[in-house]
Amino acid sequence: MIAILRSGGQFIWMQFLIAVIILVVTIRHIVALYSGKTAVASEDESRFGSILFWGAFSAVLGFFAHYLGLYAAMRVIETAHDISPAVVAGGYGASLVCVISGLVILMASMIIWLLLRWLYRRQAGGRI
Repeated sequence: MIAILRSGGQFIWMQFLIAVIILVVTIRHIVALYSGKTAVASEDESRFGSILFWGAFSAVLGFFAHYLGLYAAMRVIETAHDISPAVVAGGYGASLVCVISGLVILMASMIIWLLLRWLYRRQAGGRI
């Protein structure tokens, strides 16, 4: 697991930070829902959108890191003139780590958002 994180470069650590942010925001929302500190109103449900935002941002960051890495690799390949296809394939595989982790974070944030919305509506008891 640590080797995968290291192969993802500096962008994987940003995605890890985004995952922690999503986790903290989720815990805050769950505590607020069950502590009774949240007034049940239709605009309160829109607060859960930050979870989707951070998940989508993580996916976009993964694609950005992927294409930035591909651009840098093409520049190096251009100057090297003779390079092994195995090296190119290994580099391409390493560049996909950020894309995959970004999409996993997005999927997790979508599931969390859906569950929080369901909990919120269940607690509201149909008053929305």
